[in-house]
Amino acid sequence: MPGRATLTPRLTGGAAARAVDNPKSALDELQALVDQQRAVNPALSESQAWQRVYEHPDNQALAARERAENRPVAQAW
Repeated sequence: MPGRATLTPRLTGGAAARAVDNPKSALDELQALVDQQRAVNPALSESQAWQRVYEHPDNQALAARERAENRPVAQAW
C-alpha cells in the first residue's frame, strides 16, 4: 500500500559500501551540478540553482536516486 511505513530493515553494504574509490552519492552528484550552475550564473542563489538542477528533465533519474538514498525508514527498537 503506497505511503505506508515498512519495518523492513535497510541494508548497508553491497556495491555502494565497497565503492571506496568513488563514494559519490546522488546528493554529491547533484551538488556538483548545482556548483556548475552557480559558476555559470553567479546571480543564482543556492536555492534557485538547486531548483533548476533538481527539476531539470535530464536529471530525473539522479533526483529519483537521491530520494531513494535519503528516504527515511522506520526503525525497529
